[in-house]
Amino acid sequence: MGRITRAFQRKTLGRAVVVVVVSCCLSEARADETVYAQLKKDRAVGVGFGKLVEGEQTLKINLHAPSGYVIDESMPRSNDGEKLWNPASGRQEDGEYHEYEVTGLWPYHGHAVGFYGTLKPRVTGPGATEKPTFDAAVADLDLDMDVLHVHQDAHWTPTNSEYEDKWEFTEEPLGGFLFPAPLHGGFEFPATAAGTNYKVLRIRVRPKWVGPPNPTYVGTLWIFKPGGVAIYEPGGGARLPEMNQFILEPIDVPASGFTRDYGLLTNDFLTQNDSIRGEFAWNPELRGSSYDFKAQDDINLVPLNLNLTIHNGGYDLDNGEAVGPDGAAVDEDKEETEGAYLLVNWDDDDGDGQMTAAGTFTQLPVPDLTENSVANEDNLAKLVPRLQASPQMGTVELTVTSGATAVRFWSQKTKGTQIPTTKTWDLAVVAQRNDFATLCANGIWMEGVAASAAERDVVIQLKYTLNGKELASDTVKATVVMINLANAVYRDNELWTQGARGHAALVARFMGPSCTRECLMSDRCYTLIEMDGPTDYRLLSTITGDTQYGCFTNESVNYVDRLRILGVAKGMVARANDIGYDFRDALAPQDWDGRLDTIETLRCDGLVETCYEMNGVNVWAMHRALARGGDNTYNYDIASQAEVWTYNATTNRWTRNPNSLPDNLEEHNDWDNAFWADTLMPATQCGHVTPQDAATQFSTQNLCRPVGTTGGN
Repeated sequence: MGRITRAFQRKTLGRAVVVVVVSCCLSEARADETVYAQLKKDRAVGVGFGKLVEGEQTLKINLHAPSGYVIDESMPRSNDGEKLWNPASGRQEDGEYHEYEVTGLWPYHGHAVGFYGTLKPRVTGPGATEKPTFDAAVADLDLDMDVLHVHQDAHWTPTNSEYEDKWEFTEEPLGGFLFPAPLHGGFEFPATAAGTNYKVLRIRVRPKWVGPPNPTYVGTLWIFKPGGVAIYEPGGGARLPEMNQFILEPIDVPASGFTRDYGLLTNDFLTQNDSIRGEFAWNPELRGSSYDFKAQDDINLVPLNLNLTIHNGGYDLDNGEAVGPDGAAVDEDKEETEGAYLLVNWDDDDGDGQMTAAGTFTQLPVPDLTENSVANEDNLAKLVPRLQASPQMGTVELTVTSGATAVRFWSQKTKGTQIPTTKTWDLAVVAQRNDFATLCANGIWMEGVAASAAERDVVIQLKYTLNGKELASDTVKATVVMINLANAVYRDNELWTQGARGHAALVARFMGPSCTRECLMSDRCYTLIEMDGPTDYRLLSTITGDTQYGCFTNESVNYVDRLRILGVAKGMVARANDIGYDFRDALAPQDWDGRLDTIETLRCDGLVETCYEMNGVNVWAMHRALARGGDNTYNYDIASQAEVWTYNATTNRWTRNPNSLPDNLEEHNDWDNAFWADTLMPATQCGHVTPQDAATQFSTQNLCRPVGTTGGN
C-alpha cells in the first residue's frame, strides 16, 4: 500500500466490511485486501474515515509489532477509554502481529475510530519492565451539505449524522447530494446571499489526541472539487482561490478544530456525477514519520437534471392514405414562450372507413380520438421526461396543470395504455421506478382531443420531490389546433361578366411540412379539391386573395361527416379523367342516379353540394311554394331520386306534379343568366349573396382554431 491511511468498503454477504490501515511505518496489501501495518514505539499514529454505520459493520485491524515487542491485547480502546473489541477474538503468531475483528462497533461521532494501547517486550532482561506506548491521533473529517432542500432565501444548516452520511455516500442508491443544475447560471455570487439559489457546504475537522504532544497546529485540509463547481466564503463572500481547476488552496487546521459553512454554486459544466473530497493530512511532527496519514470524506455530487422535452405533433390528417412524419422537438428556450402545436386527432389513420365506387360506405370512418389503439397513427406529440440522476428515492410527478380536457397521454405512438394527465411515480418502489424509466426511454405520447381555448393553454409540469420538498421542475406548454378540413372556401370567380357568382372549393389537406404556428398560419400549406378536373393540387392561397368570400360549413358537421365528405371528394379526384366541367348545370347527367361513379360533369358549387349532401349534410335548396297557397318547403339532398315536383324556370314556381327530372337535381341545375339570386351559385351557396326564394345551411367557420389560417374569414 505504501504511504496513506485509507478506508475501504466492499459488499460481502449483505454486510459492509471496513478494513482500516493504521500505520506509522510501511504497510502492505495482501491478496485478500487485508492490510497489515507495523507499529513503532513512541510514535503517534492516526486514522480517520467516514460512513461507519453503528452496529452493522466489522472492523478488522492487523497490527505488526516492531522487533522485540508483542502487542498487549488488553489495551485497544476507544477515544473515550472503552474497549473497542474483545481481544480474545484475535489471534497472535509468535507475538508479531495481532488481528482484531469485531462487529457492533460504535464509531467516534459516526465517522472515525481511534485506539491506543501498549507494546510489551517479547523477552525478559534489561528493560523488560518498560512498556513503550503508541498513541492514536484521531481526526474526524466531515463534509456535509443541505441535501434535502433547494434553498432560495433561508438556508438549512447541514447536520452531522449517520443519516446524512447515507445520503452523501457514493455507493448509496440515491447516489449522493442531489441538486438541480445549474444552481446559478455562472459563478457570479451576489454581494448578499439572500434570494440566491445556492447550497450550504459545511466542512469540519475535529481532532482528538491521546497522549503527548499537545499541538497548536495539527495539519492541513485540502478540498478537491470538479469543474463546474465554485465554493464561496460564508455569506456570499469571496470565492475560494484555486491552485488549479480542481484543487482549492489548502487550509491550516488548528488543534481546536475547524468548522465553517460555505456557499456552493454550479453551472452547466457539471453535467454528470462527480464529487467533492476533503483530505486532512496530519502535521509531520505529530505523525512520527515521513509517510502520509490522512482522514478523508467524500460527497458525491449528482446533478439533478430534470427535463421535460415536448415535440410538435404530426401534421398529416387523412383517411389512412399514408403515414406522416413525427413532429420535431421544440427548442428548449421556446417550450413556454411558443410551445408545441398538435392537431385534434379526428382523422382515420388506420383507414377504418370503407367507401364503395358509388360513394356509399360499407363501414363508416372511425375518428382516431375515439379509439385506444390506432395502426399508423401519426398525429400525436411526443413528451420525453428525463431525470439524469436516476435516484431511487423521492417522487416524480407529471401534471397537466391547465387544459387537461384538451389532451390525453398514451404509452405508445399508436396509443396503447392510457396514462393519467396527473400521475406520480414513487421511485422507492421498483415497479414504479422501472415504469418511469420506460417512459423516459420511449416517451409519453400526447393526443389532442379538443381544440384549445387559447394558445399555450395546455400547461404540463414535471417535478421531482424529496421529503416533501420540490427539488426540481420543468414546464412546457402546448396548443391543440382543430383544422376543419372539408370546409368550403369561396371567392369571386374573376370573370367580368359572371364574377359575382363566385367560385367554390373544398379544403382537403394540410401539407405541413410541420405542425408549427408558421405552417398553420400559411395559406400555402393547405391544398384544395375543386373544379375543373376535379383537381387536388391548387393551394388555399389561390382563393384567400383580395376577392375572398370566406370559409364556410354547416355547423352540424361532425368528425365522421368530415371524413366522409373528404372521402367522396377524393373519389371525385380519382375519376378526374371522367368528370368534366359545365358552367350551366351543377351536376350532370340530368337522369343522375345518385352514384359517385356515374357523375359526368360538375360545376365548382356542384362539387361542394354533392360531397356534402351525399353524406347527409344540408347545404342549399330552392323554396317550394304551392300555387294554391299550400305549404312552403325546402329540399336539400342533391342525391335524392324523389320526383314529386316540377319547376317552371320562367315563372319561378314549383307545381306538385312529376316530370322527367329528380326534384333535387332540377332545383340545383336551374341556371338563370340574369336573375340568378334564386338559383344555386357559389355566392348563394355560402350566403355571400342572400338567396332569394332559397335557403343555405352554410355559415362562416374559421379553418383553424384557436390559431392558424381563417380560410379567408
